[in-house]
Amino acid sequence: MQIRKILPAFAIALILIGLLAQMPGTASAQSVASNGAFAVSVLRDGAWQSAGVMAFGRELTEQQIDLLGWVSAGQVSVRVVYSGSTAAHIDAARLGSGAPRAVSGAAEEQSLALKKLARRDFDVIDAAQRTLTFTFDLPVGDAAVFALTARIEPERIGGLPFVFPPANSIEAMSAVSNFYAYAFNSQPCRLAVNGDLNDEPLGASIFKEFTQPGSGHPANDTYGWVCNDAENLYAAIDFLPDNTMDGGKDFARLYVNTPGGLREFQVSVPEQRWGKPGFIYTPRARYQHKAYEFQIPLSELGLTSIQPGEKIHVAFAAYGTAVQRLTLTKNPTSQTIASGGAANFTITVRNNDGMFGMQDVTVTDANAPNCNRDIGVLGPDASTSYTCSRANVTASFTNVASATGLLGEAIPQSAASNPAVVNVTAPAPAVPKEVPEADTLLLLGGGLGGLATWLRWKWSRRRRA
Repeated sequence: MQIRKILPAFAIALILIGLLAQMPGTASAQSVASNGAFAVSVLRDGAWQSAGVMAFGRELTEQQIDLLGWVSAGQVSVRVVYSGSTAAHIDAARLGSGAPRAVSGAAEEQSLALKKLARRDFDVIDAAQRTLTFTFDLPVGDAAVFALTARIEPERIGGLPFVFPPANSIEAMSAVSNFYAYAFNSQPCRLAVNGDLNDEPLGASIFKEFTQPGSGHPANDTYGWVCNDAENLYAAIDFLPDNTMDGGKDFARLYVNTPGGLREFQVSVPEQRWGKPGFIYTPRARYQHKAYEFQIPLSELGLTSIQPGEKIHVAFAAYGTAVQRLTLTKNPTSQTIASGGAANFTITVRNNDGMFGMQDVTVTDANAPNCNRDIGVLGPDASTSYTCSRANVTASFTNVASATGLLGEAIPQSAASNPAVVNVTAPAPAVPKEVPEADTLLLLGGGLGGLATWLRWKWSRRRRA
C-alpha cells in the first residue's frame, strides 16, 4: 500500500522535471548570472497591476509568467519596464501562441518593432530604461502564458575589439603586424559611403572570418571588402555579430600600412570624417546589425602615384559591445635555430572578461604537441603563461596554436594565436682535410729518400777516413 502511494508521487516528479527540461531557454537562463529584471504588469479593470518580474543575464533567454486568473480571452495589454542603468534588449514577446499586434514605447518605428518581436531570431529591440506596452489578441482556449526572450548587459563590458586578420588580437597594431594585401585597381568601384552595404559594388570580399563573441551577441561571420577608384581607397565591414545599436560605444577601424608608416582610420556614430556606420539588414543575416564604410583619399595615404597591381596592405578592427573574451599569445613570433635543435615557446592565455570566469580552458598545438595544455579555470581578467618546446627540428615551419573554453560555464569561446615562425639553418657542410697531390707525395718521398742516401754516404766516408 505504501509503494502505491510513493509511485504516483515519483511519476509526477518525473513529469515535472521533463516539462521543465523542455522549456526554451530555461537551462541557459539558470546558468548565466542575472544582470537585472523587467517588471511585468497587466492592465486589469482599468489599472495596471503587478504580475511579477523577469530576470535576465547577458545571453538571450526566454522567461515565462503564467497570467491565468489575471487575463481572459480577447484584447490583453502587458507592460514591461526596465529601469536599470545598463543596456537591455528584447528579441521576442508572446502571449499564448501569439505575438503582439501593437507595441508602444519602443525606440523603433512600430512596424519594425513588431517584426522584430514576432520570433526568436536575434533581431532585437532596444529596451534600456524603457516602458514597453504590448497588446495581444488572446484566442479562447489559448494558454495565458506571457513569454519574453531578452537579455540585460552587465555593468562592465570588455573593451577588446575583434581584429582582422585575427592574429593581430594579441598585441597593438604596428607596421610589422599581419595584413591583407589588396592589389590596387583589382576591384574598381565607387561606394556611396552611407552605411548601407546593399546595392554597393563591393566585389569579392578580402576576408571572411567566423566571429564568436562572449557578450551575448550572436556568433556569425564578419566580412570585409576593399576597392578603389582614381582618387580614393574604399573599405567596408559587414559586422554580423553586432546586432545591437549602441551609439558612440560602437566603432570600426581601418589600418593601412603606407610608405610613411601605419595609418589608422576610425568610424563611429560621432566620428564620420573617414566614413559612415550603419545598422542594416543584409542578405548575410536576417537580423539588423552593424556595418561600416570607409573612404580614404589616396593623397591621405601618400599613394597618388600608385600603379595598378601594386599592393596595399590593410587590416581591420570592429567593436560594438560584441567583444572577444579569450585571447592566445605565442612568443617569440620568429626564431632561428640550427637543424636538430629545439624550438622554444612561451604561450599566454587570457580571459578578457571582467566579470565572469572561464572553465575548461585548453590549448592545442598541432605542430608542437608538447605545448598542449589543460589550463582549467581562468578567473575574470586573469591570464596564465607557460613555456614549452619542440625538439629535434629539422625543417622550418610556421605554427599557430588554438584555445577553447567555456565562459561562465556555458558560452563556448575559441581563439587562435599569432603565427610563430621557426627558421632552421642547415648544418655547415663538412670541410674535407686537404690531401697532398700524388706528385707532391712522390717529390716529398723522393727528397726524403735522397737525403737519407746522402747521409748514409757521408757517414760511410767518415768511417773510412
